[in-house]
Amino acid sequence: MTGCPVDHDAMFNSVPDNPKPYGDIPAEESGIPFLGDSIAYTRDPIGFSRERYKKYGPISRMKLLGQDILLLVGPAANQATLLDRERVFSNKEGWDFPIGHLFPRGLMLRDFDDHRSHRLVMQAAFNKEPMQQYMEMMNPDISGLLDQWIPAGHDGVDIEFYNSIKKLTLDLATTIFVGEELGGYGQKVNKAITDVVVAAGAFLRLRIPGTKFWAGIRGREFLVEYFQSRIEERRAGSGNDMFSQLCRAQAEDGSRYTDDEIVDHMIFLLFAAHDTTTIAFTTMVYYLAKHPEWQERLRQQSLELGKPYVDYEDLGKMSETELVFKEALRLIAPVYALMRRTVKDSVIGGYQV
Repeated sequence: MTGCPVDHDAMFNSVPDNPKPYGDIPAEESGIPFLGDSIAYTRDPIGFSRERYKKYGPISRMKLLGQDILLLVGPAANQATLLDRERVFSNKEGWDFPIGHLFPRGLMLRDFDDHRSHRLVMQAAFNKEPMQQYMEMMNPDISGLLDQWIPAGHDGVDIEFYNSIKKLTLDLATTIFVGEELGGYGQKVNKAITDVVVAAGAFLRLRIPGTKFWAGIRGREFLVEYFQSRIEERRAGSGNDMFSQLCRAQAEDGSRYTDDEIVDHMIFLLFAAHDTTTIAFTTMVYYLAKHPEWQERLRQQSLELGKPYVDYEDLGKMSETELVFKEALRLIAPVYALMRRTVKDSVIGGYQV
């Protein structure tokens, strides 16, 4: 970048009469065939992106595993991409490359009207009444799982927070989302989704026995068979877990999910529900440890409730906890990059793409 200020909003919110050609977008060639910038980006994606932003500004080119990538950084670039008024950017085509084999047809891998129709059906499982029921189911489990963090009579025992909260959120996902008690099939579901999540971050995506990616594929196969075999029972039942809610979910126009759609959404929700939440909580606790005055403010707000559990109606009273959680999301986003693929010619950041 030059020393002159750059109007990033104008770059992404206006279409110049003579956009620059694609080849003029700044790029660096690493000299490594096929891999390109893959190693540097994988090692430190946020640091890599910041350096690129500092050197080139909000738009530059890179290579990842043979893919030609535009790196768009900053609020103006993100706003233009996420609003996508011209329907240029495909979620499905973008995410298919890193996670399509493991989470095909999940909500994040659907586009435009198809995405909207699926979201409307899913919304039935996130209305006030189901959310209240989830809270009632979660509180006893949270209390019991937290008791396991520090054995009775052993105050001051060190724990690894990330691993502990990851186990807690995954256990909650199994009981609240799937409606499966821990132990037996619950543990098998936990193991399968863990293998799928690990495979999603695998560098080598080869279906070779013994690899992380192979374990993830096998984990998905188990989950598909598990959910398929239980849909009819859950649809006819009255369970309050997320799986049962999705089996019965219906949009205002009467549309419902097919069996295959329920399976795809459940596997993706299990992934999204515990993985990103784990990262967000870990970030939140990290910054609270650095700012003990905010620990005390949140502690006092919790104590003012005067009860051992947080009920659904109490969430609106936890204003400072919400502030800290949102600030943790701002400082370290659980998903550090959003993947999109252009589906038609467009002008992006003043360049013809």
